[in-house]
Amino acid sequence: MNLKLTIAYDGASFAGWQSQSHKNTVQDVLESAFADISGHHIVVHGASRTDAGVHALAQVAHVTLGEVSKKMSSPERWRSALNASLPPQVRILRAQHASKTFHARFCAQSKIYRYLLWHDSTLPPHLYQRAWHIHGPLNFSLMKEMASILSGTYDFRGFTARSGAIKKNTIRTLYSVKVAHRGKEVSLVFHGNGFLYHMVRMLVGGLIHVAREKTSSREFLQRLHAAQAPIAPRTAPAAGLYLVRIFYKKINGLGVEM
Repeated sequence: MNLKLTIAYDGASFAGWQSQSHKNTVQDVLESAFADISGHHIVVHGASRTDAGVHALAQVAHVTLGEVSKKMSSPERWRSALNASLPPQVRILRAQHASKTFHARFCAQSKIYRYLLWHDSTLPPHLYQRAWHIHGPLNFSLMKEMASILSGTYDFRGFTARSGAIKKNTIRTLYSVKVAHRGKEVSLVFHGNGFLYHMVRMLVGGLIHVAREKTSSREFLQRLHAAQAPIAPRTAPAAGLYLVRIFYKKINGLGVEM
């Protein structure tokens, strides 16, 4: 039995998604919950390795359970049991049967990330560790102009914090980058076929520097078009980043379409 899971979590309490020796990651608490229910270790494969402090509205993962009892043959039964065992910061929103060929990471076609900013002199307490607090002048027209240019296929090695990535393929396609400004809330939404380590946070940091007129738009575009090695621009804090959605192709109608 294979399951596809759609998971939401508040990343403020965790050291990211991927399992680590201290066991304080989202993957670790999920695998602990599976062990509590099944009595043995089950590996949870996530679609995206979100960093410490990053949140998810709809992370996707899959597990291979093997043979299960009749009582546990329903995905909904697993969802309920897992939520009863998980800490309140993590919830299984949906559990589905998945085909044997489905892999949460390798079958993903595209992802949407949203970055939230609060532009005001005071950050409301409920947005602490949920948004990047920005105050002072921002040139929104320039920010939107630079964001629109990001749509397309580029070598984003100038916007990755992992030096080893320069030896790998750093070409990605962004289908859209949108800036929404509603009162004091500012959100930047990135839809792309894949993202490099810290890529969204570094793009946001770069856009904010341009909007604050601390970096010229020419310098920002030079980094983008010249694919400069990662001498990092400012990286936006993790707290404002949300994994919103992951898209898949439909495979035999078995829990792969999202």
